[in-house]
Parts: sequence; C-alpha cells; structure tokens
Amino acid sequence: MKDKIISGIRKAVIGGLVALASMAGGCGSSGKFFDKQSVYAETKFVSDFVFPMGGVIKGPQRQDLVVVSPNNRLSCFMWENYSAKEKEVNERDFGLSYSVPIANNVSASIGVQYWDYPTGVFGNHDIALNAGIKYNGLFDLGAEVVEVVAHDNVEEGRLVKLSAGKTFSLYEDKKNSFGISLTPKINTSITQNYFGGSEVFGQITPGVDLDLTKKVGSVDVGLKFFLREQIGRGEDKETFPWSGMGLSVKW
Repeated sequence: MKDKIISGIRKAVIGGLVALASMAGGCGSSGKFFDKQSVYAETKFVSDFVFPMGGVIKGPQRQDLVVVSPNNRLSCFMWENYSAKEKEVNERDFGLSYSVPIANNVSASIGVQYWDYPTGVFGNHDIALNAGIKYNGLFDLGAEVVEVVAHDNVEEGRLVKLSAGKTFSLYEDKKNSFGISLTPKINTSITQNYFGGSEVFGQITPGVDLDLTKKVGSVDVGLKFFLREQIGRGEDKETFPWSGMGLSVKW
C-alpha cells in the first residue's frame, strides 16, 4: 500500500516536472531575469528541533532562514539551526530551486540542497534533490519528494512530505496595512530507507498558526505564533506537543 502511495506521488511530481520543463521558456512573467526580486528573512524560536520524518531533538532552538529570489521562479536559501543546549549551529543548509505555474492555482518546483553539519552531530554533510507540487485555492495542498544522494556511509533514501491547510482572515485594516490570520494545517511524511529508516508514515502532525502582518513602507513585517501536536506513527517516533514563534521581514 505504501509503495503504491509513494509511486503515485512520484508519478504526479514527474508529470508536473515534465510540464515545468515544457513551460520554462523564461525566468519571469516579463521574460527578464530580474523580474520580481525579493528577499525574505525569518527567525524562529522553537521548543524542539523536529524533523519532517518524526525525529526530534528536545530543547529550545533558534532557526534562521534567508531566501533570495531574483525573480518569481528562481530562488536560493540558507537555513540554520542554533541549539541552545550546544550553544552552536548544528545544521546549516543551502539550496537552489526553480518553480513555474503549470495550471490554475497549481505550481511545480525542482531543486538541489546541501546540508552541512558544523558540529558533526549529524555526520559530515548530505546532498539532496527535491521536487514538489503545490495547489493554492480553496485549500492549500502540497506534495514534495526529497531524495538523498548516496555518499560515504549514507545510502540513497527518500522522504515524501504531504501537507494541507486553510488560512482564515480574522482582522484586516487596509488603511494601516495590518492583518491577522489563522491557519489550521496538517502534515505527514512517508520514508523509504531515509537514513536507514523503515518505510513508514513517520508522523501525523496537526497544528495551527496565528499570523500578524504589517506593511512598513516597502517592507512586509510578520509575527507568527504556532502550535503543533506530533502523533508518532513509526518506530521510535514520539507523540508530543511543540510550539514556537517567529519574526519575518520581506522586501
């Protein structure tokens, strides 16, 4: 059953990527490389370091993200996790991705990522390829396949992430460019020899986000509070609540 689910998701992603390749005739809607430049920066403080497959490192962490997009299709990012216990950055990731619309409210993306572990707590480094499909409409749906490239003692493995959510506006002040929204969401993951793990639904995680947004000049400022309840489904996967808050800017 799990093989069929993974196979179906991979076929959907491949289909989307075929459409992506056929439509990649320009980097932006106007055909200019620097079409819609943007920079997004975010700092989050989380109660625990929770991995998509359901693993967790308990204790407070700070997670920083910077995304630079020269246009509305190409973007690169840097993400890192600072452990309050170790008082060091134990993971720092770099990535490049390209996305295009393939239908109404549907987009596809492909990318490559390099995961570095400065303290060696997770090993040396890993390289991963990722591809995904997103739908933004009545509900926001997402499916992504992450493929770890085999190297040294790391075997080839696969992680499939599925997500769904819906954003509701609670308050909007257009005059002062201020808004409050609430987003119930849920995600799960399926692993296939992902870092030696068995083929399981590692976790099911419902949660909710509360977002406050304010436009200051040409900069969008955001404050987020979120709560999650991970329901462990696989071997050594815990069931526990975790939470956090984040501050973001985009210009």
